Amino acid sequence: MNAASLPASPRKPSDGATITAIWRVQALPFEYRSHTTYYDCDALKHRVQAMLELMGARPPILVRTNCGQAPAKQIHILVVFATPMPATEENIRAATAFDSRDELIARVHGASLPSAADIERFPAEWQTRYVRISQSDCDLMRDMHEQIVPKLSVHSKSKKVNCPRIASLRTSMQYEALIAVPDREGSGAPQS
Repeated sequence: MNAASLPASPRKPSDGATITAIWRVQALPFEYRSHTTYYDCDALKHRVQAMLELMGARPPILVRTNCGQAPAKQIHILVVFATPMPATEENIRAATAFDSRDELIARVHGASLPSAADIERFPAEWQTRYVRISQSDCDLMRDMHEQIVPKLSVHSKSKKVNCPRIASLRTSMQYEALIAVPDREGSGAPQS
């Protein structure tokens, strides 16, 4: 499936009612840059995964970086993850629209591509999520806020990330995110 062909998700949260959703798989590149904070690759991967989970992504979340052995302050990142999106007719149609490359890959692997009837549907709801960030995570959050968040089923209550100038201070961001509702057995979010 070509992620670029999927339509944007609605940006306005509903009144908190449960809606029907589908999983949207995305592979998104982004770049982390900071003048002050160095990350080692494992720490960066865990921070990115935690932030995406907070915004509704389900594990596993794949984070690939171009890090070397030493901590860095400029890192190219590719994240692959699935997040809920409303199961509108348009979104389901987009999730089952495949290009010739997708069809060839499926044929080579002996797989069939899903139809609209095959797409998993599950309950989800808009929830308010808060992200508290320290000065050391501020540049990472700003980069994710600018490069990743606009492509999610997330409505940002904060227009931009304001980084504290004093290391001991924290700032917070508020998001309305579409979150999968745990199944009735209490074992967590729906699985596909």
